[in-house]
Amino acid sequence: MTGFAVLVDDISKRFPPRPSFASLISRREPTVDPDATENWALRNISLEIPTGSCVGIIGLNGSGKSTLLEIIAGTLSPSTGKVHRQGRVAALLELSSGFNPERTGTENVLLNGMVAGLTRSAIEHRFDEIAQFADIGPVLDQLVKTYSSGMLARLAFALHTVFTPDILIIDEILAVGDYFFQQKCYRRLAEMRESGVTQLFVSHDLALVRDLCDHTAYLRGGRLAHWGSSAASIHRLITDGPAGGPQARAKVGGDLPPASQNGLADAVWQPGEGKPSRLVGVRICNKDGESTLVHTLGSHITIETWFRTSPQDQNMVIGLAIKNRYDQTVTSINSTMLGCTGISHAGTTLRCFAFDLDLCLEGGEYSLRLGLNRPPESGETGNQPVDSTDWFGPITVRWDYQNDGAPFFGMFGLPMTGKLHAEPVRPVLVRREPA
Repeated sequence: MTGFAVLVDDISKRFPPRPSFASLISRREPTVDPDATENWALRNISLEIPTGSCVGIIGLNGSGKSTLLEIIAGTLSPSTGKVHRQGRVAALLELSSGFNPERTGTENVLLNGMVAGLTRSAIEHRFDEIAQFADIGPVLDQLVKTYSSGMLARLAFALHTVFTPDILIIDEILAVGDYFFQQKCYRRLAEMRESGVTQLFVSHDLALVRDLCDHTAYLRGGRLAHWGSSAASIHRLITDGPAGGPQARAKVGGDLPPASQNGLADAVWQPGEGKPSRLVGVRICNKDGESTLVHTLGSHITIETWFRTSPQDQNMVIGLAIKNRYDQTVTSINSTMLGCTGISHAGTTLRCFAFDLDLCLEGGEYSLRLGLNRPPESGETGNQPVDSTDWFGPITVRWDYQNDGAPFFGMFGLPMTGKLHAEPVRPVLVRREPA
């Protein structure tokens, strides 16, 4: 265990089956729903979390993230396996956890501090610091049951971080509260990390996980799908897509020639194995032709879209859409808008359309989607979808704001030119007096 703050040793968690709905509303003896007899929230999870590291836990809703944090925190026991912890643990799992709603904020600070093993004098000595960080004013002397979610978040975070723990566990609590309080929390987390505090937190904010975490565990269906660098775990989550299964790692097969299969070995999107698809692969290349998901702001990239055509294809259209982390569509464009008036079958089944662009987007992460469409037939309006990718990526746009000059300021840079004109010479009017 030397060098590790937390050791998760092959833990699983099974919750008891729930009685059927019919038995709950009747007076009959409760019966168990036969489909719920194997309600495993976690299966065979093992992790070694180094001391002083910051670890993220990501996954879709219902993947077992919160259950895992509760087991690591010690508030929930695993069905099998063990968890070993070194040092004092502070856990912010729910906004109201550890608070007595019938007590004031001040009283709850004292009670929680003493439960954590601190003396009353030690708590009183740091009380002003807690109150200042929480910054909820006289509300501190009101009953906690009257607090808003933002007030609870402020007080809980202040309480659990002023008395620096060895291990800090946070479950989405930072999503509550105003923007400037969140900034203050992240500064405090950075300070704690520098002092050697081990941090674990669940978050759906993938950019935050990428920026703060050394390692990230990606859970899927209660199992550990990936454990490693944050960038790799986030890539796995996004390319896996919804709960239907992985959609980006199957090898291209079928009727493609071997040379084409080798050329798409580094594709960032491919259809799932056994899934019939007209779109067969997407590559994102830098100016040197290297396939990569990480690029520099302002750099030139090419998005290669490989697809199959058939003899009946006439005037097909390839479309591209890009979204930012806030689910906003940054741009949407297609081959027709770029001057390619129609894609038709040309004697070969495998074609490629390349989108060439300069990444004039602010630094961050972006997801992409591509679609193959046919022109409308009689009675139809607009292009009709033939096949499309899922949202995949993310691609990362990096900008070193401390060392690199800014090609623009804002969300994106518009293509434009500037010209300085010479100041025009205006005629001077001379007024002549009459003779």
